[in-house]
Amino acid sequence: MIQGRCTMLNQKLDQCIRQLDLRVNEETLTAYLVDMFASAMKPLKAGSASALDTLRKKIKYRSEHFASFDEEAVRSAIDQVLSNDLYAGDKRSNLRDLTARKNVLREIADILNQDLEQLETWQWAEGGVQMSMHRHINGKYRVCMDEEVYQAIFLAHIDSIWSDCFHIHFMRFFDHSCKHGASRKLTKELQRFHNRRFRRIDERAEPNGTSSISHLRH
Repeated sequence: MIQGRCTMLNQKLDQCIRQLDLRVNEETLTAYLVDMFASAMKPLKAGSASALDTLRKKIKYRSEHFASFDEEAVRSAIDQVLSNDLYAGDKRSNLRDLTARKNVLREIADILNQDLEQLETWQWAEGGVQMSMHRHINGKYRVCMDEEVYQAIFLAHIDSIWSDCFHIHFMRFFDHSCKHGASRKLTKELQRFHNRRFRRIDERAEPNGTSSISHLRH
């Protein structure tokens, strides 16, 4: 039964892919991007870096300086893995139990910090991540991954760092473009969204100047 459903879904997916027109007009795309980021490519004042150059430098710096693991970072990563609902059964129960065992969290942090130091040479396990399908009582199927738990925690930590980094620096990039006079004016609705959602990051900034968007995730 499961195999039949999987075959049908794969056939529909293949059909959709064949019908997609994947050709890209490079000239049109380039012109669109240049127009979109025109204001961000200009410095606010002579001698200063443009918003785009600043964004690139910030992202490059973050890629070379990842926050190391500690007990709290491991616990937070485990919470993210659980919230994504990618594990079931014993693995999910074991993950939940780990959050209350400080000694184990400390050991996991030490192991993951070793992987973090070798991030540039990190690769997926041979054969990729295996997926399995579980049938619910209501007849629907949920896809779960059979990935090593420590690898899932590791990737959740990296994901959290990049998510916060991009959110914060894109906000600043957005502000710079507005101040410089972007080619497109914001609608009132977008401006309200920007003020209400993005600005809350500054209100939650830590004493050391860092901040997190974890409270904005749903």
